[in-house]
Amino acid sequence: MSVKRDGRTFAATRSLPVSRYDILLAVIPAAMVCALVVGRLLSLSPRVTLVAGAAVGLLAMVDGLFRHPPDAGDAD
Repeated sequence: MSVKRDGRTFAATRSLPVSRYDILLAVIPAAMVCALVVGRLLSLSPRVTLVAGAAVGLLAMVDGLFRHPPDAGDAD
């Protein structure tokens, strides 16, 4: 559960602020790991699963860089 204050998301159980960009940075390696695990469970080629994971990571990067780019207020 998270609480949103002043455009930032705070974890309800912790006092550390977690921004949208922190989550996007976590999505990229998580997509690769999830793709490898799913590929292993379904006996798919590592090449196919890594391409799928890279596509998810690319979508996260495009979203963070172009669709919702950081502004000067996010530098804190």
